[in-house]
Amino acid sequence: MDNCLDCGNNDYNYDERLGEFACNLCGLVAVSDIVEETSTGFTKNGEVIRSADKGHLGSFIGKERGKGFAKLRNTHTRSVNSQERALKIGITHCNMALSELTDGHFTDELKETVASYYRRVISAHLLRGDSYEVRASAIVYYAMKEFGFSITLNECAVKTSVMVKPLFKAVRKIATFMRKPHLLSTRNAQTDMEKYAKRISEEREFIKDCSTIGAYLERLYDSMNKPITTTFFAVVLYITAELRKERITQNTIAKSMDITTVTIRSNLNQILKELGMPNRHLLAMLTVEDFVSGVRYD
Repeated sequence: MDNCLDCGNNDYNYDERLGEFACNLCGLVAVSDIVEETSTGFTKNGEVIRSADKGHLGSFIGKERGKGFAKLRNTHTRSVNSQERALKIGITHCNMALSELTDGHFTDELKETVASYYRRVISAHLLRGDSYEVRASAIVYYAMKEFGFSITLNECAVKTSVMVKPLFKAVRKIATFMRKPHLLSTRNAQTDMEKYAKRISEEREFIKDCSTIGAYLERLYDSMNKPITTTFFAVVLYITAELRKERITQNTIAKSMDITTVTIRSNLNQILKELGMPNRHLLAMLTVEDFVSGVRYD
């Protein structure tokens, strides 16, 4: 038998109940024993029973002769094989993403939930056109949020090597489909903000003010339909530092967050423009209380 098309492995296992050879490494079905001259059933004990296929409704399609049989057989073989194969490949990608995002520490319940969500989303044709990587990353991210994991979209995108924008769109589709759009905003931002603020300063008042500014800007990001990423926290840190007249530069923040100053600057300018403050130097004229209460200078 040829090497697996998905992982290149050449170790297969035959499942007599399902009538298929599957790769032991990734689970991809290589050969499915669907087209045969016998129909297959099972006893109460789970033993396989094979009998001659007489063309009864619901039996396996064999080599019957007659008008329409060939077309039906080909369609049946193509659709079942391709759908099952695509489903197995997708779930394999989900398992890889789950392992990457949790460093291999996840429960069977979370793994089963991810697989269940993948089947539901694919059956609804929700993420048609997206790659396996984007689908898997989005579904795993959503499930992790539901299980209370603290993770940002940017962290998810970096670890699974996908772009943030298509990932964000896919996650929003899933959240809406699952009727839990609010789940994406329950991201324990206070914990995340505290984590990043401590990289800059251990001062309690600075960390507290970062949380205040973060909560204020989070509502703005939501209204702009922008995902909360590492850059969001970097912008919050810089604005807080400016409002508090701290000597903390964009370069210092960029290094601690492993992003570029250009990224911080471009996002900062966009946010300040939305707030009616085109000049970032005007931040030095305000306090934290002024900023969150809507005081602006132009």
